[in-house]
Amino acid sequence: MLKFNKMKELNLNGFKIFKFEKLENRKDIFCAVTTKKYKNESKFNFLDYDVKKNNLFKRFSNSIGSKNYFYMRQSHTSNIFLLKDKDIYTKDNIDGVITDIENKLLIGFSADCSLSLFYDSKNKALGLCHAGWRGAFLNIYSNMLKNMTLHFNTDKKDLFVGIGPFISEKNYEVKYEIIKKFEEIYGYKTAKKFYSKIKNEYFLSLRKILSYQLKELGIKNYEFANLCTYENNDLFYSYRKGDKGHFIMCAEIRAK
Repeated sequence: MLKFNKMKELNLNGFKIFKFEKLENRKDIFCAVTTKKYKNESKFNFLDYDVKKNNLFKRFSNSIGSKNYFYMRQSHTSNIFLLKDKDIYTKDNIDGVITDIENKLLIGFSADCSLSLFYDSKNKALGLCHAGWRGAFLNIYSNMLKNMTLHFNTDKKDLFVGIGPFISEKNYEVKYEIIKKFEEIYGYKTAKKFYSKIKNEYFLSLRKILSYQLKELGIKNYEFANLCTYENNDLFYSYRKGDKGHFIMCAEIRAK
């Protein structure tokens, strides 16, 4: 069972990025998580979901050699979009996208939520999804696997899932109403593994929920970034820290 617990920090033409250790030397796929940093200044930011207006993104995309992209307009759903047209560049009300189009950069945004890469190396199919507590509650991972299986014949044994930086349990205080939702779906015995209670405060663990869901789906090849957006606020945008803006995870299948 392959479960790496770190990402590798790199400098790409002035952009500080992180890449999954498992994918670092692969030529058939590119995936990276951006940070605030460009030339040691905290100015690489996505204030809204429109990357077309972002001049630094143009420099970044040139640096990675990507000319064609697609970005999600996320809304905390479990909706998955099948991207079949290389000329489409965005879609509303989705939190997951899958494709087998080569050289099409998929982009997701975060400021504490999880961003996850799904890559089927056998069928050369790719997916990206976004999940905070709502996406995790709705089990967007299950929807991703179902859709990739339906459209690309993906088998879970050929799938790699890379989970980027997100807020850690000790910094993710939530109301009991959210905890109760998980207890109603998973039962108290299972749901109690997803959170901790300190005095009368509840702290939710996205990592524990996502790990449980990966296990239930039978996906064994995955990697967590092991980076907390709240604690590494010098690098990553954090809504809980009061930031306005997002970092991105981006990925594309590379043509040989």
